[in-house]
Formats: sequence, structure tokens, C-alpha cells
Amino acid sequence: MARNILIIDRDRLVRETIKVILDFEGHEAVPFHDGQDGIKAFRAKHFDLVICDIFMPNRSGLEVISEIRRLSATAPIIAMTAGFAKAPEARFRRDLGRIVRHNGATLTLAKPFRRDEFVALLDRCFAKVAVHDLARAGLDQMQRETAAGHSLSDIGQPGLTQCGPRSWPAPGLAESSWRTPASDASGVQSTLPSP
Repeated sequence: MARNILIIDRDRLVRETIKVILDFEGHEAVPFHDGQDGIKAFRAKHFDLVICDIFMPNRSGLEVISEIRRLSATAPIIAMTAGFAKAPEARFRRDLGRIVRHNGATLTLAKPFRRDEFVALLDRCFAKVAVHDLARAGLDQMQRETAAGHSLSDIGQPGLTQCGPRSWPAPGLAESSWRTPASDASGVQSTLPSP
């Protein structure tokens, strides 16, 4: 499925390399060298994914990612930098990853990267989007059924749309086979089925 992808990176070679890979994968890539121009483009057009460098002139990638996240709570964002790979300490790399995710990035990418690593990361990102969309659709369905006067305990009953792959309780699993919450010898609460 072709997707519109916004690339924001100060390095022309990186932008062109990513664009070539995305074009080959069947996506439409729109590159920008500056965070401010990237934000303007994001406001003007729908993008399925944003790939943004962290260290850029004029506006830092963190500012750009935060602004895009403010504009869209669901847009997937891949933050990339050579800092992830070049940092001498694993702690610094971890902290940098936490910072960019805290600012709204979905995933991180260390430069330089191999084509297969990049494509695998895209697949992961789009898989996260698909799961989010599926969860959103299930939540919307539950809200419609609740608004129609059905309770959550009615879900799975004849005439109602199921929110999952099967009704609850699972077919063939008698309600009596479920334990009520009880502490085992370790004191851990459990609601798992009896063996």
C-alpha cells in the first residue's frame, strides 16, 4: 500500500537516499531540509509517516517532533540521528531514545543504517499504526453499542457485533472453570483458568 511520507533532514544525501528507498518500496516521499518547512508541509498535506532528524538548524528535531505531535496525536514519527550509533555510552543512547519518545517519536533510527534495517523499521511502524487503527475501531464499536443501550456484558450476544475474534467466554470453556481472584501460596492474585 503506497503511503505519503514526509522526510525532514538537513543532510541532502540522507534525504535523497531515504527518498530512493521509499520510492522503490512504492511510497511517495516528500523531502525537506528544514524543520520549519517540514512543519508547513505537514500542516498543508496528510502524511502517513514522518521521518525526522533530531539535530537540525533553525528548529531542532525535538521541536519539530513535538509540534507535529501537537498537530496530530496519531501520526507515526521516526526520529533519526547519528547520535544513537555514535554515542560512546549505552546510557546516553538510551537516554536520547527516551527523550525523543517523550517528545512524541514513535520509533528511533540510528544513522548510518542499512536498507534492510530501514525497511524493517518501516514495517514495524506501519504494523503499530494498523494495531492502533484496529484498537480504535473496536473502541468506536463498543462506544456505539454502549450508546445504543447495550452493556459490555451484552457483547457477544446474538444480534450484537463482536469486538474481537470470538465471543466471551471462549467456546467450550465453562464459566465454572474460571477461578475467582484468590491468592496462591506466593500471595499473587490470579484469575487464570484452573489447570
